[in-house]
Amino acid sequence: MKPLAKAIQSSPLVAQWHALKPRQQMALGALAAVLAAVLIFTQLVEPLLEAKVDARAELAYHQTTLNQIERARPIIERLQARSEPSTIKTNQSLLSVTDETARAAGLAGALSRMEPNGERTVNVWLDGAEFEVVMDWLSDLSVTQGVEVERLSVNRSEQADRVDVRVSLMRGG
Repeated sequence: MKPLAKAIQSSPLVAQWHALKPRQQMALGALAAVLAAVLIFTQLVEPLLEAKVDARAELAYHQTTLNQIERARPIIERLQARSEPSTIKTNQSLLSVTDETARAAGLAGALSRMEPNGERTVNVWLDGAEFEVVMDWLSDLSVTQGVEVERLSVNRSEQADRVDVRVSLMRGG
């Protein structure tokens, strides 16, 4: 007999096992099998199932992000196309640049008031404007004219799908 097998046979646990009645051995064997199954489940299967759930949640998050990026692609491409050098003279006053670009963007009907506030700031009031048109106009001002939004307030207009905007624009530099 090999030394390991001999050591196992002479072990006190093996002697106690042989001293048990067959029913006790069966019950203890079933208990050991249940304990082994619980151990395998809690240490192997359950972590794998949790990792699978986490991976699905992460996939859903990344899919949502990808969908948002895909929806934003046309806007980004439009803004990139606009980032070409300006055709408006940079020596124009901020008031005239603001007026000219607002009218060019189709906001003439919504333009209710425009007032200079010093040399570098203009306050603009738009009533009943389309939100997307306003955001495109402000983006265009920033990209092509270097005009920054200092303050912006957007409220729902009385007209459906329209907004009232109060914005302070400031020319950088």
